[in-house]
Amino acid sequence: MAPQNPKVFRLLSAFEGLFRGTLYQHRKSTLGNAVASNLYEDLRTHGGSRKFNERVSEGRCVVNVAGSTRGVRARRGDGTFGATVPGSEATQAEGFAVLQGMVALTQIGAEFKIIATAHLKQIDRVTNDLTGSASSLREKSNSAITVGFAAVNYSERWTGIEGSRSFPVSRKPPRALQESEETSRRLVHLAAPSYDEFLLLKFSATNQDPFPFSWVNPPGAAADYGAVLVRVADLYEKRF
Repeated sequence: MAPQNPKVFRLLSAFEGLFRGTLYQHRKSTLGNAVASNLYEDLRTHGGSRKFNERVSEGRCVVNVAGSTRGVRARRGDGTFGATVPGSEATQAEGFAVLQGMVALTQIGAEFKIIATAHLKQIDRVTNDLTGSASSLREKSNSAITVGFAAVNYSERWTGIEGSRSFPVSRKPPRALQESEETSRRLVHLAAPSYDEFLLLKFSATNQDPFPFSWVNPPGAAADYGAVLVRVADLYEKRF
């Protein structure tokens, strides 16, 4: 039976935590890293790859939350997983089973993008960032498994924050749906082909007190992400 609650998965819960009950800090560059690092925890718990789990438990493979690969000059992603640099020291972050350290060979790389407002104004930049990141991940390793995430806000209201200033935006329901659906369609059409696995996440958040959050289709989000984990684990078994 498919999971009914996105909270089953750490990555989906971490993403929700960016918005629910708190101000979304869109200029904070580490948000993608913080969310994407949970992919590897979910792979360990739900993916089912014997190779992945053995290498994690033995400390032979780690996650680099900075998304870099030692000795490889390529654009970083939002968290890369792979073989650790021999002799380097790995650390364990509180609440995480997968160790963090320097990666010598990228095996899995992720990129996470969020479109919360100004959807069609942002779509070209976000698409270029996603496709560029996929190319960069493969520069690190031709065999790297690439995983892309794009989250689109379907809310009719949003308040942007710049320092002490706020910028409320309101969209009529038909326009909000049309813009959000068109943004989602373009992401799937233009960015998804660059990745081994690509997941579109549809949500609703206002960035206004009391900072509500909801998934457009909670069971669907959970089931789609769970399926991605199984397929990534299968690819890992075959490639590494």
